[in-house]
Amino acid sequence: MLAKAQLTKLDLGLAVRRETEQRKKQATSRRTVQKWGHLSVEEARDKIDQKAQLAAKKAAAKVARAAKKLQTASKRALHQAGVTARKAERDRKKRVAALTKARAAIPEELQDPIPNPEAESESESESESESDR
Repeated sequence: MLAKAQLTKLDLGLAVRRETEQRKKQATSRRTVQKWGHLSVEEARDKIDQKAQLAAKKAAAKVARAAKKLQTASKRALHQAGVTARKAERDRKKRVAALTKARAAIPEELQDPIPNPEAESESESESESESDR
């Protein structure tokens, strides 16, 4: 029953999208190329091609900006995770040192070092670049 409802919703979405694209085509098929003055067919086609190339360039730049934004966000998140891990490792070392100084038993969870995800990703990228060579 649920799958049937999802399929119906998907079909409706496709129909709406198809209708929207059809309306868009109708609107753009009669778009004005030049408002004033004489314009030959070749010049009109050239202008249309230039506009299409400009639109494609803008779309590519938009995709590149979005990719760069995602890359920067992931880089920042990885850096923040590294900062948090290094802070936790410093705290762990301080607790181990205090327990060692007090000659107390060190708990099992304090014996394992906390890995730095930022350093791990750097070492992975270095090993990948070496294997590519």
